[in-house]
Order: sequence, then C-alpha cells, then structure tokens
Amino acid sequence: MFFQKSVNVKKNVSLKPLHTFALEAKANYLYHWEKMARLPVLLNAIEQYDRVQFLGAGSNTLFLKDFDGLVVHVNTKGIQPKSIGNDQILLTVAAGEKWNTFVQYCVAQGWYGLENLTLIPGSVGATPVQNIGAYGVEAKNFITRVFGVDIRTRQNFVLDAIDCCFAYRQSIFKKQEFRNYLITAVEFKLSTKFEPQLSYGNLEQVVKEIAGYESINARHVTNAVRQIRMAKLPNPSIIPNAGSFFMNPTVSAQQASILLQKYPEMPHFEYPDHTCKLAAGWLIDKAGLKGITQGGVAMHDQQALVMVNQNNATAQDVLALKDLVQQKVFQKFGVMLEPEPVFVQ
Repeated sequence: MFFQKSVNVKKNVSLKPLHTFALEAKANYLYHWEKMARLPVLLNAIEQYDRVQFLGAGSNTLFLKDFDGLVVHVNTKGIQPKSIGNDQILLTVAAGEKWNTFVQYCVAQGWYGLENLTLIPGSVGATPVQNIGAYGVEAKNFITRVFGVDIRTRQNFVLDAIDCCFAYRQSIFKKQEFRNYLITAVEFKLSTKFEPQLSYGNLEQVVKEIAGYESINARHVTNAVRQIRMAKLPNPSIIPNAGSFFMNPTVSAQQASILLQKYPEMPHFEYPDHTCKLAAGWLIDKAGLKGITQGGVAMHDQQALVMVNQNNATAQDVLALKDLVQQKVFQKFGVMLEPEPVFVQ
C-alpha cells in the first residue's frame, strides 16, 4: 500500500499493551497518530482499509479478537487556553492528551471544575464519547464544543455541547451513524474561581481530613478523590481492567419503590422525570457475585463493579462472566445491566 510507508503503518502488532484490559489480540495494521498536521495523510491512508478503529488510552475498549484492519492510536498533544473574562477560561485540548494529566495541569494552572474527575483513565478525545463522570460531576458540565472530521466525507465538524446529546455515559458519538467521526480536539470552559463540589458520598469528609486546618483548595479535592479511588478500584497497570464494567441502571420510580420495600438500604438516586438510578456495584454484590471467577476473569473482590483480568483471560471468559452477572442480577432484582466498555470484534 502506497500510504503505509508515508504514515509508518506497522503490521501484526499486539494490542495487549494498548488497552487496559490487556486481552491478547493483534491489529493487522497499526498507526500511531501524533501530529495534527499529519491528518490529511492519515485520511488518505484510511481509504486503503475496509475497517478502521480509533483508539485512545484504551481504558474503555476490549479487543475480543484480532482486528482485521487499521487501528489508529490517537496520541496527539496540545492545550490552548483563552481567557474570556468573568473568571472563565476556554481550553482547546488535543484528543490524544491523557485525561488525568490534563486535570492535574488545570489544577496547577488555577483552572477549576474538573477536580472530581481526577484519576479517571483515558484520553481527552474519549471524554465526550463516554461523557465521563465521577463524584457528582460529569464532563458535559464543562464541554462547550467538540472538533473533528468525518473520515468518509473528509468534512470537518464542530458540535456544540447541546448537539452532542449528552446523557449518563452516553453521547451522539455512540450512535452507529457517527462511528466514522474522528474527534480531534475538545473545548472546555473552566473557572479561575474555585468552587468545590463535595456533596457526593463521603467526599467532603475525606477532603476535610486532608485539608486539616487549612482552607479547602483544589489540590485537597484531587488528593481526596485519588485516595478514595485508589482504596476501592484496582490499578489497571497492576491488575488489568477497564474500570466500571457495567453502567448504573436507570429504572422507573415504581420499580425502584418495589425494590426499596424489600431492600431499604439500596443506594439510589431519584430524578425529576420519575426515574431512579441504581448502583450496579451494589446489585452485583447483593447477588453474591463479588469475587466470582470465570476462567481468567473475575469480579473484583473489593469492588464488585469492576471485572479484572487476573490470569491471562480470553474473550470467551469475559463474555461468559458478563452473561452470568447479567443473568443473576436480573433474576434477583429484575434489572438488566448493560456493559460500559466498547467491545471490538
């Protein structure tokens, strides 16, 4: 292929180190895209392949088998700040920036809002796709625009936040008709005035313990979130995993009321539209599935929501345990859990 040399496409490359669940899989072709200036050449190269898969940090992607096509590893860098007054700043961030590195950089610069999203693995480009969230904060609260290109038409796009149709772990980019959209950068609006969001769980208590007699600042919040996450979530660099394996399910207020009569201690969050979000990890735990194993995978013995690759797992192991958890939780609670990671086959 003519363009393989010009974009340095590699053949038969292991994907195991490029996705945090670390399943054994290979890409027929792999390209590390590191410079925005190379986008036209990349688009030319893409035309040579029947299948193309974009990959950021690989924290929410599971390759279930060898990929028969081109995997583009997005590793572009760059952060462009622009002050807009009223204690606000716009940041245009390249898709390949590591999310946690970006959050820490913002805190160091005095740009606030993302503190609660500390230590979430992944890249900036994946942020709007998944609408990441943690400890009472979601990315959609700070994303203003998403930039990219449709690889079919080569037309650039700029989508305002409202057009991204953000919802819980959802966005327009997850729909089939938008799978050919390559996100190149994301614009965030942050504040130069620190206003902590501490209402979720025991976050405020941990922040106050860390701050001691000092006034609470953004670093206290990021340290508290880091402490909480590290205490209950396995480090993917030590125990391969993709973070939360199932999304927290939303049920009707009526169904939640029935469940609460039987399980009054059940964690839940009520919405104004008469729906209720439940905690998937709690449901899995109460179904007796914490620590359960299937071949080389297990539901983590400290956090039932996380599936871990503990012993050279196979795709069959993953799918078998996924099905088992879904079946057992549905049998006990009448709630169907949906997986959060993207399965690439």
